[in-house]
Amino acid sequence: MRRDTQVGLEFQGLTGIAAVSFTGGTVDPPPPAPTAFPKLTADPGGLLDMQERIRATLRNVDKIIADNEVA
Repeated sequence: MRRDTQVGLEFQGLTGIAAVSFTGGTVDPPPPAPTAFPKLTADPGGLLDMQERIRATLRNVDKIIADNEVA
């Protein structure tokens, strides 16, 4: 983990199990000090994107159900 590593939340599967994700990070910046406890801050926009994807998925499921209602 480097100082420029980004932290986020990922939701997996249909149950939405949350997992912490670490992305990025280059070898140039030094790692955090070994005695320091790094503060992890996730991008608040990431959760909004996830909520929008969930809504879009539910709209698609609703459309499939409505299109196949007669069958």
